[in-house]
Amino acid sequence: MTAQLLILAGLPVCATVTGIILWLLYRDESLDDTELQRRFLIVFALCFGLGWVGLRTESVRVRWDMAFRIKTEIEGNALWRTVNEIDESGTGRPLRQSLEQQMVAGASLSDALARARPMLDAAALHRLGFADQQTRILWGRYTVDTLKELQQQDPESCYRKISGETPEPGDSLSAENSAAFYAVLIRLFESSDKGMRREHSATDVPTDLEEGRREFAAIRDELNERYGPEVAEAVSRRTFENPPASSATLCKARIFQLDAILRRPQGVAAMLVDNALR
Repeated sequence: MTAQLLILAGLPVCATVTGIILWLLYRDESLDDTELQRRFLIVFALCFGLGWVGLRTESVRVRWDMAFRIKTEIEGNALWRTVNEIDESGTGRPLRQSLEQQMVAGASLSDALARARPMLDAAALHRLGFADQQTRILWGRYTVDTLKELQQQDPESCYRKISGETPEPGDSLSAENSAAFYAVLIRLFESSDKGMRREHSATDVPTDLEEGRREFAAIRDELNERYGPEVAEAVSRRTFENPPASSATLCKARIFQLDAILRRPQGVAAMLVDNALR
């Protein structure tokens, strides 16, 4: 529809420009009607063709063609390209639909991506177990940083995050956090894709399940000593339906648990991050 309107608007403009050009070129000559019409049509076609070519260039088209602008912005985004290349049907296509709907309604790409974070979080957790150990640890650190930022804003926002509740409009995160999220998410998708194809990372180290259980129990004991048995139980089992303490306390306990996990050796930390977050 926009292109059709531009064509209709361009016709009188091109006709005016053509008339001016012919007047400047032949104002001192006397042309018969047939010759004048022929030259008018030639100049008009050249004018209209040049105008149409100019409108179709990418730098100009993104200004007047909203659908093309949205398509260009989405396809130029590194996160979407990675997600779509690796998991087109599962995440790429739904993500694109979500971004397009919001951008048509007036949202910027950054705002649309921010609103799509619950979808991307779910996709990341689904793939977390296939990622290499260092990537899992990076995801754990990103999660801790996010909880700390939300805790500073409002403990209720932090609690909604750890309990899996739907974020509220006020649960916004900084630009730095968003940049970190997109970077680690790209790495997680790439790493998990290799893991699914059994291309194991050279940086992974052997892990012992019994050692992981012992460390998990030790962290639970630390939680028990600091926050009490009910909070330790809720955080360890991730049962937040009937919270045994305030949102602030539960958020602090969850951060304490994840920090303790990340202090463990690489193999154990990666195993426990996977267990604690999925």
